[in-house]
Amino acid sequence: MNGHDAPSDIVPSHATKHFTDSELSDEVFQDIWALGEPLVVTGLLSKFKIEWTPEFFIKTYGSERCFIFECETEVIKPITVGEFFSTFGKERKGGGCWKLKV
Repeated sequence: MNGHDAPSDIVPSHATKHFTDSELSDEVFQDIWALGEPLVVTGLLSKFKIEWTPEFFIKTYGSERCFIFECETEVIKPITVGEFFSTFGKERKGGGCWKLKV
């Protein structure tokens, strides 16, 4: 397994394993996913039929209601897809790590 931790000095975050598409096996993915750990897989965009960007999700699903799970407090809050993705990859007011729940 060639995953490695991303630097955390840019945006506060949890240690995140990084893989290329060709490095990540189904077994490794399932092990990481089962633990709820974050991971980044590069080299996948050409396989998608949609543009997988925050802007796409804001434009297409921005007004849809969903929930966020605040990782540190374990509080679940209602939000819209647009609100979630408008701060995606940026430091959020009040900090914290969010997971989107539908």
